[in-house]
Amino acid sequence: MNKRVKYFIVQSLSFSRIAFAVAIVVSFLADEYTLATTLAVIGFLTDYFDGRLARKWGVVSKFGATIDPLTDKILCLAIISALAVTIHPLYWVIFGLFAVYDTITTSIRLCYPSLTMPASPLAKLKTSTQMVALLILMASMILSDRGLRDEVIAIGSALLVFAAFLTFFALGRYIRALSQHLSK
Repeated sequence: MNKRVKYFIVQSLSFSRIAFAVAIVVSFLADEYTLATTLAVIGFLTDYFDGRLARKWGVVSKFGATIDPLTDKILCLAIISALAVTIHPLYWVIFGLFAVYDTITTSIRLCYPSLTMPASPLAKLKTSTQMVALLILMASMILSDRGLRDEVIAIGSALLVFAAFLTFFALGRYIRALSQHLSK
């Protein structure tokens, strides 16, 4: 397989998360929670495979390094918005926190392309925790037992708040790196 095809496959996996985001929101609003959760799992798996394949095939690029986290953010924010509409409006607060973080970090990446910041272990922990929390919250909608559902929502919410907490530390890392970059 030539390099252009490999690059196309990797970028297609990244961009597919935007389509998954739309499909998940539509599924959620149609009360198709099992479908929405399944789509989220597949969407999150594309995040794992696009980076893994890019490194394995040697098609890592600045464009891919920008698009990959951006499509992750779009997918996660779409799910949080669906949860805010479906479970509780307070999820809009969490949406706002992640949206601010995502806007700042994406702006830094776009405005300062010479500032290379590979994902730190902290950022990866934040994203992983966020994705697990979102899957737990989505899966809670499938449960018919209201008591169990409330407990699962509490667990998912706690994880999502923890991910939001990690966001502040990850943002601090970005701002420090930008400050050091600008002082050079």
